[in-house]
Amino acid sequence: MLSGNSLALLALLISIGGTAGLLFLSLFVEPAQITIGEINPGMAGQRIVVTGIVKGAFFAKNTLFFSLSDGNEVKAVLFSPSNEEISLAKKGKRLKAIGKVAEYRGEMELVAEKISSEEK
Repeated sequence: MLSGNSLALLALLISIGGTAGLLFLSLFVEPAQITIGEINPGMAGQRIVVTGIVKGAFFAKNTLFFSLSDGNEVKAVLFSPSNEEISLAKKGKRLKAIGKVAEYRGEMELVAEKISSEEK
């Protein structure tokens, strides 16, 4: 039978191992793909994937600002984009954006972590 200290140590090790395992698995889980119209204030802080047509884009102060539309429109921002990401954000191109929903000045936006081409 385990003593109190041994049992506490075992419980601590199992909880650390479980937490590390969940953290590792979370690196491989892609966020939910939703339509732009589904974005709402209750989703603030959630990671999502959206696909849409670039309606406009500009680059300033190491930040890419763009808007995506799938019938509904959302403003998006990508900090420190790669040269490839900057070249992707052209009006009329179809993009996939992964990022977190945020509210900025009373409007919903996407703080993108990554964008990629969705041209078919």
